[in-house]
Amino acid sequence: NSEYVRNQKVCLASILFMEGVSKNLTSTGWFLHQKMKINRKSAKKIIEFQIIYVLFMNMFISWLHFPQILTYFTDLINIPLFIFYVLFNPTPLKKSKAEVVIVSMLLLFVSIIGGLVFNMVNPLLVIWGARNVFRGFFFFLACIAYLEYDDIVKLLNLMVTLQIPNTVIVLIQFWQGYQGDYLGGIFGVAQGCNGYLNIYLSIIMTYMTVEYVYKKQPFYKLAFVAGSSMLIAALTELKIYYAEFILIIILAVLLGKVTYKHIFIIVVSIASFVIGLNVMEKLFPLQFSFMMNFDKIMEYATMQGGGYNISRLGAFKQISELFFENDLIKKLFGLGFGSCEMSSFDFLTSTFYKMNWRYNYRWFAHMMFFLETGYVGFSLFVGFFLSVFLYVCINRKKYKSNQDVLILGIFTQVFTMLMILNLWYNQAIRTEAQYLIYFSLAGFFVLIKGINNNQKQDKMSEM
Repeated sequence: NSEYVRNQKVCLASILFMEGVSKNLTSTGWFLHQKMKINRKSAKKIIEFQIIYVLFMNMFISWLHFPQILTYFTDLINIPLFIFYVLFNPTPLKKSKAEVVIVSMLLLFVSIIGGLVFNMVNPLLVIWGARNVFRGFFFFLACIAYLEYDDIVKLLNLMVTLQIPNTVIVLIQFWQGYQGDYLGGIFGVAQGCNGYLNIYLSIIMTYMTVEYVYKKQPFYKLAFVAGSSMLIAALTELKIYYAEFILIIILAVLLGKVTYKHIFIIVVSIASFVIGLNVMEKLFPLQFSFMMNFDKIMEYATMQGGGYNISRLGAFKQISELFFENDLIKKLFGLGFGSCEMSSFDFLTSTFYKMNWRYNYRWFAHMMFFLETGYVGFSLFVGFFLSVFLYVCINRKKYKSNQDVLILGIFTQVFTMLMILNLWYNQAIRTEAQYLIYFSLAGFFVLIKGINNNQKQDKMSEM
């Protein structure tokens, strides 16, 4: 009873505190927006800096031993970006006509509020959970509102160029003795760094594949990205990337116009795939034999134990039995947003985590979302990615003669499917890697915004 009363007091104090903070943020944000000469150019620079910062941040922290607190600098960049550029000047965002995606985000938010009605969660934990999940959404909206198509292309090409130093750094780290989950190239050597690396490789491989097919990039660049990414996947034991690599090629072919270049890409991809497998066979024979055995792969995906105390593929059933006790409301809405969070700060670590951390549910995004938001919340989160896919389909049909729409559209569609798959692989979508994810998803919206804006200007000039 005393703990319940204490939680009630904490909840009340937190609500009053956040109400005051909210009012101050609004008034302060309006004041700064009026006094500071913040324009589109400065917004672009902030977004570009955020992308570059995320690309190198973990290397400085884990490999070069800079302080861990540097990770929170991304929040300091993201919060004012959202307040100044989206809330106070939403006009550029409206030009993308992304209603279907905005609605999917609002539905997710409403479902989270609904889940909180059935569960009393400490508001501080709710805020921390919102920070972990919605910072990517905020960045997504800011990218749409204030980047131009040329900015998207410039940053994607920068990521491709960074594959050269990334490959060199991976080789150096491997020579130093780092392997597996501790080998991440430009993403450092902390445990789980190859989760960031996987997102990065997926972005540049998808981009280069589509760009080459439609004559935007030379063959040697595609060959380098394909070969180096498979080499890195072998050295880092990034098994999921082998499946993603095949999926990228298949989807890029199916979603585009079949040409002789598609056939050529398939040949190059098979060669790169073989290189990766040969490297893995030489360096990690046990991992190689595992990948060649479908029964072992399925056993790995459904196993419990060895750290995977809830299986990847059986997570929903096992969580329902272990934590929901097959209660229908809990199945639908979970235990409440923020109720399963943890942090290096004790006051932002939930009681649920302290009691159940051994299940390692935080290793996988689909487990975390299902625990906190149930079937409804998880389905709506996946629905966001599906709405992006739908938005691309609608606009590809509308602007089918525009080659940029075709290229960036296929890139976005393929990458969207990869990110849905990634929910079952790790928790990258809840880490700082989400800035790379949501930037990549925003590119197509930026392109459509520019097209709509140009059409509007043309109509005005004709009047």
